[in-house]
Amino acid sequence: MTADVVTNLGAAPAAVLYATFDALIVRRAGNLVGWFRLGPGACKAVMASASAYAVLGILYPETPCDQAC
Repeated sequence: MTADVVTNLGAAPAAVLYATFDALIVRRAGNLVGWFRLGPGACKAVMASASAYAVLGILYPETPCDQAC
């Protein structure tokens, strides 16, 4: 469990930096390669968010719906 938390702590800033760098490539050069590199950056951000959500779900299984439903 600890390894997943540590990985998530590093993955979020990495995804933001990756996507920011690629957006600068697109903006400055208008290069098609920058657009192709934006895709993996966005996917990494989605995967990091989903992984963090899964870890939180395992650590805190009580959800608000359990009490309200």
